[in-house]
Amino acid sequence: IFSMINHWDLKDYGIYFFSGYVFWNFFANSCLQGAESIVGNPGYVTRLYAPLMLFPFATLAVNLVDLGAGMLILFCLMAWLHTPFTLALLALPGFILISTVFVAGATLLCASFNVFLRDFRHLISAVLFLWFFFSPILWKIEGMPSQARGYLDNNPVLPFLTLFHDSIWRGVVPAP
Repeated sequence: IFSMINHWDLKDYGIYFFSGYVFWNFFANSCLQGAESIVGNPGYVTRLYAPLMLFPFATLAVNLVDLGAGMLILFCLMAWLHTPFTLALLALPGFILISTVFVAGATLLCASFNVFLRDFRHLISAVLFLWFFFSPILWKIEGMPSQARGYLDNNPVLPFLTLFHDSIWRGVVPAP
């Protein structure tokens, strides 16, 4: 539907969408599951002597494996659609590492907020749902009016989406 609305070739749009969606899925699932990681495991939290940070990091590790599986599916899709594999893909492990640091911080924040505000998990779920549509995953940022660009540039996930879009979809290494 969005490829028709944006007048894009389905092959081009599919790679664009999935290159942003694999990161978004990693980010959103880590935040949602991280918010529940401490409060949702009272048996482990009260009986085991372990730093509480281990629980959000465990959810992050699981979602990192999911990111790897998503990247594998994306690469299979790229091969099936005859999308060129460029040298920019070699920088992808570094981009995943940088993104993981950001997502780890967001996951820790969500976990700590949910300890003090038990309804935070419901709020973050709604915020992430809306945030998805305000992030350039379904649409290109170049197609937005210049008045909206100022707001979009303040989106904290935009630099990470750009890393994935540029290296996978455009085939270029993003500027530092």
